[in-house]
Amino acid sequence: MLANNLLNGMLTVVNHLIPAEEEEARIQNPAFAPPQKTLVIPSRFIGDVILMTPFLNNLRRCLPAAAQMDLLATPATACLFRHLDGIGQVFIESRHFPKKEFELSHADFLKYHGYDTLFFCRYAPYWERAALRANIPQRVGFDMERLGVHGWKDRGHTLTHVTPSTPFNDTRSQVEVYLELLRSVGWPVTPDRLYFTLPEKLQQRSYQRLLSVEAGQHTRANGPRIALHMTAGSPGKEWDSRQWELLAKTLTHTYAPKLIAMGAARDSTRYEALTQSSGVPLLNLCGQFSVLESMALMPHLDMVITLDTAMAHIAAVGQVPRLIVLYGPTNPAQWKPQVADGTFLQQIRLGVPCQPCMARTCFGKTCLADLSAQQVFNAVQQGFRSSALETGTC
Repeated sequence: MLANNLLNGMLTVVNHLIPAEEEEARIQNPAFAPPQKTLVIPSRFIGDVILMTPFLNNLRRCLPAAAQMDLLATPATACLFRHLDGIGQVFIESRHFPKKEFELSHADFLKYHGYDTLFFCRYAPYWERAALRANIPQRVGFDMERLGVHGWKDRGHTLTHVTPSTPFNDTRSQVEVYLELLRSVGWPVTPDRLYFTLPEKLQQRSYQRLLSVEAGQHTRANGPRIALHMTAGSPGKEWDSRQWELLAKTLTHTYAPKLIAMGAARDSTRYEALTQSSGVPLLNLCGQFSVLESMALMPHLDMVITLDTAMAHIAAVGQVPRLIVLYGPTNPAQWKPQVADGTFLQQIRLGVPCQPCMARTCFGKTCLADLSAQQVFNAVQQGFRSSALETGTC
């Protein structure tokens, strides 16, 4: 909390130093011409990309029929874009991109492909500078509001059209935040539902693999399938492993479930440690299912219990019937998973005064340290009791 207070004090000083006319300049965007060739620079995070799909759908509808829309992607997110309609080329961005693959500088890459418009859905200073050097006519992105800096044009003059981003305590969904990029250039938007078109063969293959792994484990558990996801890209989101252990024991005693560990291959050792400390066997699927395969697996699970991370959004869009999400420093209103109708969703947070905050500057994490396994288990019981499934926050 002390680090957050110091940061807020610094931001107050910065805001006093920003000229008043900068606020006025921020909201006066020039006229926006219909693009012919657009490049979208999205978030690198899987959950964010899932929440971007209404933005991409609306952008495709607003573009002229003959216009092209390309995207950058990481190796992890590329598969998601390839299952959306109306996407042109998907370029894989890596540490060496684009120089290694194309032997071009960032600016030369943009010139070579002839883009006239770029949409920045994340902070990408090197691409913004490259767009400026390449003389891209229209460069749309967010201001610094999310960092607490008011009325400051994002990276000065690198953007031609600036959109207010959301502060940490904003009640808008991140879906709406992305849509504001289109509203800021005068385009109408429709808040589409999130969707991914998964091939039927992929769904069948994922389920058969799950059955095969279950058969190989020879488990005696005959209760519901409950998936646990206890890791996050940001350590500030993670819950105490001792509480996960208590939760696993309580679930096993009450429901005799098939407990499933889901995550990347690098997460596998965390779940092995959980099995050793709790004595509860877990079906460890870490690294065995891709993002899309995990999504296809969701209708065959009875519940997913996860931190506020990509798995929450994979489970939601994959239509798991029951979803419980644990929130620490992050904002449940902003990062709420967009679940299908009829899905039981429980977002668990303590609601301490400093919540939400900047997770990477908080060392106390009271919001997670005081969250008990019993509170999460109460939500599990509610999920399995509920016949008319509902959503809520507690």
